[in-house]
Amino acid sequence: MVKTIYFVRHATREHTVKSDTAPLSEKGRREAENLVKWFEGKHVDAIYASPY
Repeated sequence: MVKTIYFVRHATREHTVKSDTAPLSEKGRREAENLVKWFEGKHVDAIYASPY
């Protein structure tokens, strides 16, 4: 059985906020929306994330 692994970098965050929980910037929101569209229709068994 062939497995496909996708590596995805985090979206751009607001740089004016010095925090690990800074919100996404406008660019980051567009990046996240594009990523959602790209993954539409793809079968995903699991998602793993790191805190960074």
